[in-house]
Amino acid sequence: MRTKEREVYLKFTKPLLSFPAVIIVRRDVPGKMRLADLKGKRVGSPSGYAQFERLKQDHPQIEAVGVADPQTCLRQVSVGELDACILRLPVATHFITAEGIVNLRIAGEIDAVYALAAACRSDWPELTAILDAAIETITQQQRDTIFRNWVRLEADVPFYATGRFWLTVAVSLVAVGIVFAAVLFWNWQLRSVVTVRTAELAQHRDHLEEAVGRRPTAAAE
Repeated sequence: MRTKEREVYLKFTKPLLSFPAVIIVRRDVPGKMRLADLKGKRVGSPSGYAQFERLKQDHPQIEAVGVADPQTCLRQVSVGELDACILRLPVATHFITAEGIVNLRIAGEIDAVYALAAACRSDWPELTAILDAAIETITQQQRDTIFRNWVRLEADVPFYATGRFWLTVAVSLVAVGIVFAAVLFWNWQLRSVVTVRTAELAQHRDHLEEAVGRRPTAAAE
């Protein structure tokens, strides 16, 4: 990526692709996030990367932590040593998948888009011109293919908009239906038992009244 410091000794080609830099946090950290939400937090980024230099210079309210590489940055967020890390989108999605880190998510983008280009020694302008000519032959369709092949981004959608939500609803409704049916069946059985017992008691009472009615009184004796 082009920076003022690198332009001193490098000559950059035309941009090949542009990607945003994103904020990666643990999945137990809710909501969308911006850099303003990271005030006072420990935020990592690989040392020497352009986004790390800009993070230190433009956002002094954030505790910027330089790390060795993207993998280290992601692992430290995963285990809680860092609150978040800043990486370019394709780098973040690639290493999250490659490292098999399942407790991270992309919470938002920072206000910067990074154009990726080739760079040559500043005293080799001819090579830069050759590379520019090669870049111009890459079609937009090919650029889109590169983007799709390298970026795996799951959008943060509300839980109610996911298939898992509707599966949970369906299972819950079936479970409630089974419980409701069981309650109705138990209630029907209970009513049947009460009806039978009531009839038996009524019959027993009739027999008792009839027996009492036939019993001689003390005066008759």
